[in-house]
Amino acid sequence: MGLLFDVLISLLLKDYLYKTIAANILFLLEFSFISLYYVRNTNKANSLITKSVIAAVAIIFIGYNLLNTDFCHIEKGIKISGAIFFYTSYIIYALTGFYTIIKEKKSIFIEKSAFFWANVAILIYGSGMFFLMLCTDFLRITNIALLSHLWVPITSSINILEFLVLTLALTSKNP
Repeated sequence: MGLLFDVLISLLLKDYLYKTIAANILFLLEFSFISLYYVRNTNKANSLITKSVIAAVAIIFIGYNLLNTDFCHIEKGIKISGAIFFYTSYIIYALTGFYTIIKEKKSIFIEKSAFFWANVAILIYGSGMFFLMLCTDFLRITNIALLSHLWVPITSSINILEFLVLTLALTSKNP
């Protein structure tokens, strides 16, 4: 899904408004899938609370982006910096996943655990994109050319690293 949206956003869509709309849809879908993965693989005792927090984060994202979008100049696009809420959640998910691994002690060899590698991948992705989103609004105001030159190489590097680690997760056989 991420690769499909990356191709759509970077190669096919030329209008900045459509790119930001597609990016926001990707953020919401990605958050939904990652949240579902962690709800299934961590403590399920507080499932209703967890689902409420997930819904609250999604609503905060939508509200933040709508409140910070300049609808008088909509051709500049819809803000995407609200995704920082998602990336913060990914970092918390990964730390919770590591805690679950330590608490449950199901794996003797942690490097053979698919859940461990998935947590590493999500932590790399969440922290890398968190940093990029922190800089996005500032660079959009001060140096949009620099942002447009740096965006694709940085996000591509983060995604490649994440996908390589996810490959370890998919090929790991839990002992």
